[in-house]
Formats: sequence, C-alpha cells, structure tokens
Amino acid sequence: MGTDGSSWRQVRDRLGNSRLALPLIGVIYIAIVTWLVPRGTLDADEGFYCAAARRVMQGSLPYRDFGYTQTPALAYLNGLVMEVTGFGFVRQRAVNAGWALATLLVIYRLGCVVGDRYRALIAVWVTVWSLPWIYNAMLGKAYGATGLFLSLAALAIYEQWKYRPRTWLFAVAAAIAIGCRLTIAPMLGVLWLILIWRGPTIRDRVWAIVLPLVMGLVTLMPFFLADPENFIFWTLEFHLSQTLTRRGNGPVGELIRLSPGAVILFVASTVAILVRFRQMRFPALGLYLAVLIGIAVHLSLRYSYGEYSTPYVPLLILVSSVILFHWQVLRPFGILLLLAPAMHLIGVPPKISPWPDALPATAEFVKQNTPEDGRILTPIPIVAYEAHRDVLSGLEMGKFALTTELSAKRAHRLHLVTPETLTDFVVQKHAAAVVMHVVNRRPTRWNFNWSVPSFRQPDAARMQRFNDALRKHYRIAFVREPFVVMLPVDIGSADEEQSEGRPLNHDSAPL
Repeated sequence: MGTDGSSWRQVRDRLGNSRLALPLIGVIYIAIVTWLVPRGTLDADEGFYCAAARRVMQGSLPYRDFGYTQTPALAYLNGLVMEVTGFGFVRQRAVNAGWALATLLVIYRLGCVVGDRYRALIAVWVTVWSLPWIYNAMLGKAYGATGLFLSLAALAIYEQWKYRPRTWLFAVAAAIAIGCRLTIAPMLGVLWLILIWRGPTIRDRVWAIVLPLVMGLVTLMPFFLADPENFIFWTLEFHLSQTLTRRGNGPVGELIRLSPGAVILFVASTVAILVRFRQMRFPALGLYLAVLIGIAVHLSLRYSYGEYSTPYVPLLILVSSVILFHWQVLRPFGILLLLAPAMHLIGVPPKISPWPDALPATAEFVKQNTPEDGRILTPIPIVAYEAHRDVLSGLEMGKFALTTELSAKRAHRLHLVTPETLTDFVVQKHAAAVVMHVVNRRPTRWNFNWSVPSFRQPDAARMQRFNDALRKHYRIAFVREPFVVMLPVDIGSADEEQSEGRPLNHDSAPL
C-alpha cells in the first residue's frame, strides 16, 4: 500500500462523506461546554462586560455614561440575549459559548468552500479539542462573538454567492467584529483588500470599498459623537498607556498553550508553503496571510496576552489544514489529528478553580443582606450582578476603575474613581455591601494593585486612608474564599460573621 493507499482513501472518504461526523463534534462541544461553563476559572473581566450589557439595556450609552474598554457592539449583542436569559455569571458564559458554537459551523462551511469536507471536519475536530480555546471563547469577554463575526467576514470573501450579497455580508460582519474588539482591524483590513481585489468589475470594487467603510462608521460614529473624549480614552488611550509595560515572551507561550494543535498545524503548513511555494495557487493563501498578520499584531503589542489570539484560533487551524492537506501525499497524516483529544486533555487541561463554586454562595449572601435597590462597592462586579444588584456609579469597570494619577475632575469626567471617591462611598455608607477578593485568607489590595491608565501601583498613602475608613465603617460579615463580604457596622453585629475554614485575618488591610 502506498503512502496514500486505498485503505487511507477509504477512511478519508468515509470521514468526509459521513453525515454523523459534524453532529458528533457538535455533541462533544456541547458536553465540554456544559461541564466547563460553571467550573472554569472566574475572570475578573467578566464583571465589566456584564455591567456594560446591563447598562445599555437600561438605556445608558457606553463612554458617555460609563467607562468601557472595548468597542460597544458586544454589550448590545449580549445585552439583548441576556434580557431574556437574565444577567449573571453562567448566563453570560452560556451566551458566549453559543457564539463559539456558531463559529464552528461557519468554520466548517468555510472549510468546505476553500477546501473540502474532509479538511473542514479535521479543522473543526481539532478546534473542539482545543480546550483552552473553548475556555476563553465561553468566558464573559469579547472573544466568542468576535471570533464568530471575524469568521463570517472571512466566509464572505470565499463563499460561492454573487459578489454583491457577499459584500453586504462582509460589511456587516466586519463592522460587528470591530465593534466587539478594535484590535481585530488589521486582519479585517487584509480581508477587505482581498474582497476588493476579487471584485469582478470596477463598480463592484468601488462598492466593496464604500460599503464596509459606511457600515463601520454607522457602527462606531454615534458613540464617538456622543462623547469624543471618553470614546478616545477608553478605546485608544487606555490601551496605549499600557504599552509602557513589557511582558517579555509570555504571550508566545500562552498562544501555544491556547491550542497546541493549531500551532502544530501552522508550523507544518508553513513548511509546506516554503517547500512548494511555486505550486501554491489556491484561495487559502490570502486567508493564511490575513490570519498571520492578525496574530502577529496581537503578539507584538507590548502589554499582550496569548488569549488575545482566541478569535483567530479556528481560522488558523482551518487555513493550516487546507494548505497542509492540499497535497494528496500528506492527507493520510490528517488521520493522526484524530488524536487531538489526547494532546489537549493530557497536555493542556482547562482552567478550573474554586472561584465559580464560591460565587453563588457569596452572591446569595449579598442578596439576602442588602436591599433590592442597594448598590455594591467591589472591584469584581460579577458578584453584584449574580446577586441581582448594581454597582456604585464609576465602578462599572471594576478592577480597572481606580486611578491615583488623574485629577479628581478628570477622573470623574472619565467615569473613574479616586481613593477619595471610595472613601466618601464608605464614610457616607452609600455601599450596601463591600465585596473584596481574598488570597490565602488575606484580603488583596483594592483593585489588584494598579492605577488606571498606566497600570503603575496606586498611591499608597491615599489608599491607606480609604482602608482606614473602610475598617471603621464596615465589618467582615461573610467569607467564602476567594471572596469576603463586608457590611456597614450598624447592620447586625460582629459575631454574626459567616465563614468557611479558619477565620479571615481581620488585621489584614483590605486594600
């Protein structure tokens, strides 16, 4: 039997033609998500995404009425769905897991268009077993929806429809993708150029230039016009200020752990391109270049994380599979990718922590011990929303809400809080409860120990005055690590404290 003998062809053909393969992969994905959604490590960012979704459904406008570090589309997408499902930790994750499931279907269709069913199924299979990708996509953040609309924009380039409908699909998908996460723009820019280049007539190309531009302006311009200063600060200045910090080579390792299968396929496909460059004559090369540029831009950011590449992972896996198995002689090796579950389950398990288990109990305590209209003082807003409570004004961004480097006037203008604002909140007992994050039974610093926008350490003396006021006016009433809930001193008595395990160290300053 040759390298691509009849037995291999039979296996490959049966896999590609199977009507059960894609539904089976879908069932596996749903099973993984069902297990992972309530157990995956709680990310503190999930709170401000939930806060934004709830705020916009109440009629507030991002930037003008509250701070929000991303472009605004996700708040409306998730907000509309959570108006039905309810706002909270598991619900927000379930919505994002739905966006990721839709992404898999789009990736499958795109694989069939630029390759064939066999390569499309291989790509979806490897993606589903990239458990860290699933974890990041289903988190209450922007990755799930961004990946979906980025994939739809790519599909619009290569789908077999007429050019004008594809241009509309690209324009809408690209506008929403940028509306979810601005840093996706470089890859979309490359796809946009490909769309224009593939236009059959000059008129079609002009249409492809104008329509996406108009859709992008329609999506973002109203928010800019409503408050240019805040829009520019939260979408640009906030992120640019972090470039003063360098994380070294960490993002590269994080990208590899995000999907080892994607990295292996990418390396193999790149070698294939270099070896057989003159024979490369198919559409996937343009998509390959676009994905590569998108990931490279994220990795080059000075304050970057590997998880920022989450929206690109399914497309990277797909385009690598299409290129690598373009040659018949290499196709039998695609069967080895059926071992992807072993690679990811053994080598890169998903993140599991006690945070999700502690969240329901903490939220229930807050709910039972605060009035329905009570507002919560916390750097982790998801606890408040899980308890069906709101956060105090200026704290929508949670751990990103504190500044000790801006004046009080400018901080207020940008919907940020200063230590003096926090002190006023506790002295005047505006907070129905204070919820902190603890590590090893000791409360952490107020907001993970940084000041917006530079991420330098906050002014210690000013934070100490806030801590003294907090200790005077609030008492620890509930502990379920990693959370501690403090109530005003005139509510109940100190001996009512509820705690699990050994007592919290009350002498430790909850800053």
